Amino acid sequence: HKDKGVFVLCRTSNQGAQEFQNLTSAEGVPFFQVVAQQALSQWNSAHNIGLVIGATAIDELRKMRSRFPEAWFFVPGVGAQGGDLESVLSYGLRADGESGLIINSARGIIYASDQKDWPEAAAQVALQMQQTMSRHF
Repeated sequence: HKDKGVFVLCRTSNQGAQEFQNLTSAEGVPFFQVVAQQALSQWNSAHNIGLVIGATAIDELRKMRSRFPEAWFFVPGVGAQGGDLESVLSYGLRADGESGLIINSARGIIYASDQKDWPEAAAQVALQMQQTMSRHF
């Protein structure tokens, strides 16, 4: 569908991701990069494919931005999984002035507190993230 978009899973943010996604091809290229290259060069005729690159894999995120400077990245794992928002912004933003990032912090926000103040705590975490992102635009 030319009027739809899709994000292809490349390098997830979970701890066990590297066991499979960082396996190398016969040419020495990590599997997640092979998937990304295939997705963006062979399957992307409508220019509507983005890549999932986890925030906990910051070295991989940096390399992927260098290799795919115009691509959109969906970046899960900020917050509760250990991904650092500042690092994601530093290494993941596109050079063209557009963000090129969709950043997700589900558990980091919804589990900001296990007390009755959880709505306020969640709102505070979301606000802090927004303020951090605003400094980069």
